[in-house]
Order: sequence, then structure tokens, then C-alpha cells
Amino acid sequence: MGEGGGLINLGDLSKPATVLIERVSDAVGGIAKPWQIKRIAKAETKADLRYNSFGFAGFLEFVPRL
Repeated sequence: MGEGGGLINLGDLSKPATVLIERVSDAVGGIAKPWQIKRIAKAETKADLRYNSFGFAGFLEFVPRL
């Protein structure tokens, strides 16, 4: 057994695995980003319309109470 106390030294394998996970995460984020931008814009527009149509007091009717 080695000095580290573990059965297998994964130190050499951890960096490539980390890079792979980061690259896959970036790719998924890049694919989903246009959808996310549209979703946020739609929600902000809906909130603006409610706020401008009803005023702040009317907008509060749509906010769920905890």
C-alpha cells in the first residue's frame, strides 16, 4: 500500500474528469441559453403588463402569500 492510505490514487484522473464535466456543462448551458432568455423575457413582460394595468396594488393580488 502507498503512503496516501487509499487503495487507488485518483489524483491523475481527477483533472481530466473535471475538465470533461465543465465542457459538458458549458455545452448544455449554451444549448439552453436561447430558451432561457425567451422564458425570462416573457415573464418580465407579463409582470410589466400586470404592474402597468393594475398599478402596484393590483399587482400584489397576483403575488402568492406565504
